[in-house]
Amino acid sequence: MPNIMKMIKMESVRGSRMGKRDGNKKTMNKELTQERKTAGSSPTHHHLDESNANPLSTDATGLAQILGELRDFRKDMKQQLDDIKSELVSIHKKIKETEDRVDAVEERAQNMERILSKMAELISQQQEKLLDQEGRSQRENIRIYNVPEGAEGLSMRDFVDKLLKDTLEIAPNMELDIERVH
Repeated sequence: MPNIMKMIKMESVRGSRMGKRDGNKKTMNKELTQERKTAGSSPTHHHLDESNANPLSTDATGLAQILGELRDFRKDMKQQLDDIKSELVSIHKKIKETEDRVDAVEERAQNMERILSKMAELISQQQEKLLDQEGRSQRENIRIYNVPEGAEGLSMRDFVDKLLKDTLEIAPNMELDIERVH
């Protein structure tokens, strides 16, 4: 910033000299010579005056500063992009793991559906067999109605044997082969 102020000051001094056209040219030359001597007395001062007097060098300094800032910005952006890439890779891994797990669950569900359909078929077959067995077990059964409760006495088998022989008029010496009575 101080360089810019010196440059503006120098330009105003030059402009004020240029405005003295009606003055003495010798005076102007003398002032310029004096200014050059003063500027030449210190090499550092001379260098500063040249850099301040040259707008291109000031622009180059500003451009270098902007270039440095752009490089820093680029580094920051590269770092942020690298971070985003690593996060994306991590997310991609998690998605892949999730997809694998979903595939495994779907496969297990399909296996369970197959097993379930086989089990339903097997249950259906077993129900049919059970109905058949129940039907077969009841084919040779006799049900007797209108017998009062407790009429059987001590032996249900003897009571049924006597009741069937008396009711159906079966010979008393014939054996009926009764398996169960209840």
